[in-house]
Amino acid sequence: MASSSIVNSWTEWGTLELICVGTAEGMCYPDETPSYPWHTGSSNMRPYIRAISGRRPRRCIDQAQAQLDNLTELLRAESIVVANSTDEIFDSNIAQVMTRKQSSIGPNTLENTNGKIIQKSKIDVCRPLKAPGEEPLCFNHQLSTPHFKSQYQFGLACPRDVLITLGDTVLEAPTSVHTRYFESEYYKPLLYSLWKRDSNMKWLQPPKPTCSPIKMFNDVDFWEKLNTKDYNKITFANSGYKTNLNENEIAFDAADMMRMGKDVFYKKSASANNEGLYWLRRTFPHLRFHMLHFPTDGSYHLDASLVPLRPPTSGSHGLVLINQDYPPLASEMKLFTDNDWRPIWAPLYSTKEVPPLALCTSNLHMNLLSLSDRCVVIEECETALYRLLHDELGFDVITCPLRVLNEFGGGLHCVTWDIRRQDSCTDYFPNQNYESECQLDLDNYYDKTLFSNPFGYFSLNIDFQHRAGDKTGGDGIASGSESNRDRRERLRQLALETINLAKNPYSMRNCVATYECRFCLTSHNNEGSYLAHTQGKKHQSNLARRVARKNQQSSDIVQSIKRHYEVRKFIKISRPGYNVTKQHDPGIILISLNI
Repeated sequence: MASSSIVNSWTEWGTLELICVGTAEGMCYPDETPSYPWHTGSSNMRPYIRAISGRRPRRCIDQAQAQLDNLTELLRAESIVVANSTDEIFDSNIAQVMTRKQSSIGPNTLENTNGKIIQKSKIDVCRPLKAPGEEPLCFNHQLSTPHFKSQYQFGLACPRDVLITLGDTVLEAPTSVHTRYFESEYYKPLLYSLWKRDSNMKWLQPPKPTCSPIKMFNDVDFWEKLNTKDYNKITFANSGYKTNLNENEIAFDAADMMRMGKDVFYKKSASANNEGLYWLRRTFPHLRFHMLHFPTDGSYHLDASLVPLRPPTSGSHGLVLINQDYPPLASEMKLFTDNDWRPIWAPLYSTKEVPPLALCTSNLHMNLLSLSDRCVVIEECETALYRLLHDELGFDVITCPLRVLNEFGGGLHCVTWDIRRQDSCTDYFPNQNYESECQLDLDNYYDKTLFSNPFGYFSLNIDFQHRAGDKTGGDGIASGSESNRDRRERLRQLALETINLAKNPYSMRNCVATYECRFCLTSHNNEGSYLAHTQGKKHQSNLARRVARKNQQSSDIVQSIKRHYEVRKFIKISRPGYNVTKQHDPGIILISLNI
């Protein structure tokens, strides 16, 4: 057995060295589950078709597999070319023309290259493929346990959901979805390979849940009685964050967690209950596990709601991306702001449309993969997110086509599982009272105060001579230290900015409880969306035009006033003084008086 450490991953941003990418081979539309609705189809079909299950079309599988293969090649490459300009592509799954920014494996020099060169270390990639001599992967065979039967399983497109690396430990998640009950079994050849080569590796699995529709869930027909929109917006928070998944057994998905060194954040969701958090706290006493609640999002998994980008360093804030459609609780985000983390609203997704039988919503645009604390991979059609990360935050951004995988249940973070990163168990949250947090009664938790980000997100209109890294008003390229100094100054200015919606002259809450900007004539679903808008290019441009117009009008008024002259003023002091002199002229014998 080898002694070198292979399994090591404590954060979401450490330099990536070894990763597993999923496969779409043999995937099916899985059976329905009381955990969360899979494929419900359009609303007008629900009276006729309760659920959709069966083998997926070969065309869809081939498209998804091609995108996963392309992601694998991008990760293995050492040089990536990101196009300078954007082009358009027709997405047949949603029948829309999408704007995209392409990346390709490129040369090591800038010669004859129309784009930005990103140099990175080669990343080793492993895939859950069939062994030689075995039958091709297929998930349309029936499974049976004493508690359930399943005809169609999920597949292996999203290893992030069932496996997570916590330091030197690989943890198999106790999923509550019966169609994924044996999913981690297909990764056993890879896990045993790591086990034999790494003497420091630990391998854990919580008690296997029964996935019984009767024992683990409150109501088998829960999703027949309530649609997901009403559940997320009304029922979830009002019920004390209770889901159809009860607390009788330990249950969570690996994607319900985000690792940030010594601290791990855990989302209360339709796939993760409180018992799962309690088990993690007892099993990993050297780590700190924090519960996160999202009052308007009771769906599963955390990696579409909150994504850390990089940690705080000397002279630089930590950055964490949050979904403006799903703002977290103010009390829980205080842990970030108290420890020099800067929450940033992510821009909205490129389109609301998703394939008819997609397992994901359009909010999957934040589901990115970090290669290091300065380089990320995002979906190629999310151009607004690209501008935020690249132009404003200074990241190297690699784009990758992966929209087909939305139908299969994942984005870039979901379809991967990082095994080794260059990082350690660092404490990035030293200012906290973890003991009192562990005493909270999570079974009766009714806090619903949403986090209102005072920092907004970075405006996308900063001008560095239209080129990232240029000096403002200069001809040369700004140095790294100058760029960092300018970025820190912008962060400092944003930290000083405070927006009070009650006193904001441009905000108005209308009769349907949404926010309107009376200045720009735009509507917003929540405070986070409005605050993000006030920091955006449109609102800031309108403010600048108003100031310019006001200054011009003031100048015209001054010029139109008729010129007048100031009247000279005299001040009378007293009566004038005088002298009288008598004169005598002897020649003409004349006497006179001089006064």
